[in-house]
Amino acid sequence: MEKEFSKIEVRDIRDSDWYWISRSILEDFAPKIGVIGLALYNVYASYAREKGKAFPSQKTIAKTLNISVPTLIKYNRILEENGLIKIERRRREGKTNIVYLLKLFKEGSKASLEGVLKRLRLKKIILKKILT
Repeated sequence: MEKEFSKIEVRDIRDSDWYWISRSILEDFAPKIGVIGLALYNVYASYAREKGKAFPSQKTIAKTLNISVPTLIKYNRILEENGLIKIERRRREGKTNIVYLLKLFKEGSKASLEGVLKRLRLKKIILKKILT
């Protein structure tokens, strides 16, 4: 007697309701950023899609993840400190922040060092803007 199996439909990336993250986020960064950091990065990736930048409000993200805004801010800082995102704050302009998903580099590579130096220069420029 043969068992009858209903047809199983598997996901298809061509359906266009997809986003992706680098496997490195899960394998290399999850232990550093924690479960909430990983979930937050996924939300940003979902909003950013192929553009590499997202601008949902903090309230929207907090509601999506069922976390408080202070917790969101804490994990934004963790993601930034780990070189995964850069936030352009636009509160003074009455707009939501822009979150950029940064390119990842393999640890110890020349590109990794150049990426760190570039990010430090960006921080210096942003600090100059704030202080002037």
